[in-house]
Amino acid sequence: MGVGFVLGDPLWRRERMNTGRSVCRRAIVVDAEGESSGEDLVQAMREYTKNSQALSNPKGLLPSHQLVRKDADGETLKERFVYVDELDCIGCSHCAMTARNTFFLEEDYGRARAFQQESDPDELISEAIDTCPVSCIYFVPYDELVILENERETQDINNKQRLVGSSNSATRNTSKSKVLSSASMRCESCPQRGCSKCPMYGVGENPQYLAKLEAKKEKSKAAKKKESGSRRILF
Repeated sequence: MGVGFVLGDPLWRRERMNTGRSVCRRAIVVDAEGESSGEDLVQAMREYTKNSQALSNPKGLLPSHQLVRKDADGETLKERFVYVDELDCIGCSHCAMTARNTFFLEEDYGRARAFQQESDPDELISEAIDTCPVSCIYFVPYDELVILENERETQDINNKQRLVGSSNSATRNTSKSKVLSSASMRCESCPQRGCSKCPMYGVGENPQYLAKLEAKKEKSKAAKKKESGSRRILF
């Protein structure tokens, strides 16, 4: 049985109602001049859309990369995402119980899977990763997330062989995710990738990461300035 919300369940309906109420409350925020804040409303609607996507994908029927938000230029709003190597997962459910809006146990093989990428705080996701006893959860860039999730559809996991300790139990064929997990996903010697937790530098000190972060901040400032100017013209 999957861990997470299920369509039609009371928990699912209650969570959706709470999200809707939050949007309504924020929509009537009044600024110092007594006028409704358009920026607050826009932000509230974005959060509602994000949460609705998570609640609409409780069983992971959609690959998580299809729900990732992007800016007007098609760039993702986040630098890194999470992927579970289900070939190594033992189905302990620790991650799914910690970051419930990100991980769940899929029903076919009982393995953990990331079904949503932007619904839990980074700190909670990191905590969930730390609870994994076999270290099968990785931070990956968006392009690799797409490759890995598409390749996952061809994996053949044999639970019976795994239970009796066969070393070749997980899959019949060599998996691309195995190649990525030993190279790109672990990112042991490629600071050019720009990871926040690059092993070649202190956390957040990778110059490539800092450059990417600064560029994203500048782009965000420009977008907000443009949006603010458009609102003034409309009102």
